[in-house]
Amino acid sequence: MRIVVCVKQVPSMSAQMDPETGLLFRASAESAMNPLDFCAVEAGMQILKRHGGELIALSMGPQSAQETLRLAMALGAGRAILLSDKAFAGADAYVTAFTLSQAIKAIGNVDLVVCGLNTTDGDTAQVPFSLAAQLGWPSFGWVKLIELEPLAFVQEQTGTEARAEARLPMVIAVGRISPPRIPTLGAKLAAKRKPLEVWGLNDLPEKSPEFYGLRASPTRVKKIYATKRERKVLPLELGLNETVKILKGELSDPKAFIEPVIATPTQLPDWNGQAKSGSVLACLQADHRGLCLVSKEMASLLISLSQGRFETHGVFIGSDLPKPLEDELLALGLDCVHVCLDNDFKIFDARPFSEAALACVKALNPAVVLAGATPEGRALAPALAAHLRTGVTADCTGLSLSDNGELLQIRPAFGGDIMAQILTPQARPQIATVRLGAFSALESAKRSRTKIKRFQAPHSQVLPLQTLGHFEDEPAKDLVIAIGGGLRDKAAISLFEKLAEKANASLMCSRCLVERGWFDQSRQIGLSGRSVSPKLLVTFGISGSAQFLSGIKGAKRLVSINLDKDAPILDFADVPLVGDMREIAERCLEM
Repeated sequence: MRIVVCVKQVPSMSAQMDPETGLLFRASAESAMNPLDFCAVEAGMQILKRHGGELIALSMGPQSAQETLRLAMALGAGRAILLSDKAFAGADAYVTAFTLSQAIKAIGNVDLVVCGLNTTDGDTAQVPFSLAAQLGWPSFGWVKLIELEPLAFVQEQTGTEARAEARLPMVIAVGRISPPRIPTLGAKLAAKRKPLEVWGLNDLPEKSPEFYGLRASPTRVKKIYATKRERKVLPLELGLNETVKILKGELSDPKAFIEPVIATPTQLPDWNGQAKSGSVLACLQADHRGLCLVSKEMASLLISLSQGRFETHGVFIGSDLPKPLEDELLALGLDCVHVCLDNDFKIFDARPFSEAALACVKALNPAVVLAGATPEGRALAPALAAHLRTGVTADCTGLSLSDNGELLQIRPAFGGDIMAQILTPQARPQIATVRLGAFSALESAKRSRTKIKRFQAPHSQVLPLQTLGHFEDEPAKDLVIAIGGGLRDKAAISLFEKLAEKANASLMCSRCLVERGWFDQSRQIGLSGRSVSPKLLVTFGISGSAQFLSGIKGAKRLVSINLDKDAPILDFADVPLVGDMREIAERCLEM
């Protein structure tokens, strides 16, 4: 078996960006291998050990990325190829995937491509699914477990898990699977002596420079700006009783709650552009409980943004349409929802689902296509974009639609330290994914009745799939309590569960508690988790990393408790409190 593992050199959080182009100065930045790419190499090594063959590490970047490839060889890769050419510079996710696909074709006879699910610099999770679509291969993402005999993969999906038997050739994207191996000093020294191949434009099948780099990229960064703000008030270092009194007041005072707002075109700047279409489209999604909340939020967002200027449409792909789900679609308030039903669509599979969505997009020719930033939506959007040769802006937290059909897309980037305004100047449709909780859903009573139209679409054969079970992923409440790494004892989680129950709050967490195995990722807030927009967010023992702060930008009021008075989150909090998280929670329950 010939396995290619895609690895990426990512810059440190101190790296600088070009304010004109929005591109990182990668050549001069301190860099390291992307964390999830260690897991990708480990996955490749496990498969190689059982099935035999060859493991090839592939990367695209400046010459300094050779260090990352040599690390991949120290971890077990037998061959390494660096794609490095000025023609490749500035590529967005779509063009990056195209360049990698050309290299895979040049390598030849590849059976399996393994990628880390996302990267710490862009965190789009687009490249694996765009790569698979451009190769014409099936893909499987959010892989959490690999079965070696027979070769199969277990994937996290919304509210469930699915298992797929391998159908080679294919692309998989892995999350945090088995702990990756640590290279020995001897392996590192041996890797330095191994030959490393550097390929340029002329080494690829498609040699025309117009297909590569910034010039070919559908998306453009219009503007970047920092998200950090100065501390409004000094953190309060009070006695325990006074601290608890303030916190209790925040939890119980309705004046602390601010009503959420719906995004409108006037909230973001407008500009001139050429109208391409009179419609906008949302890719709707359901799970075993019914229509997903993010689909309701997208429907409200399209209605809010269009304001009667554009027809609003949805597309739903599934195996059946039970009456409760049909009623939810009818209540969305969109002009029309286009429904494609097929028994093959019982479980999500990016390749056939994107082909069905493609048929709807070609019929409507919309200016904008939105998908939820769920595992399914983040796989569907780049696969669909690859078919249409357009770009995707992932995890948008702000959108503005001009009278001329141009979409200004706002998303956190580079760990959430900056916000980027992104345009898709020429390619159509403009595709974006939006996070759960980043926008609000209108009440059904305020919506007009939606029309439903059925359509049939050709699609590729689905992977051999089976559902492994369902789990509940409840939407966050108006009050959210989040706990983080300051919690040292797993048993103390019950204390905060009681506090959340007493306050009628959702209990969520930061990434480190998911990595410890104490919480499911569905309850993680942050760049690699979910966004929340509660009226009041109270954090305990969360330091405030950039990736966590990117997920709480929609919170209307933030109260933070941390033992460290210099914790970054206290710079952002409306009410920064210094104290012991466990002691304060215990006293809150007593009072």
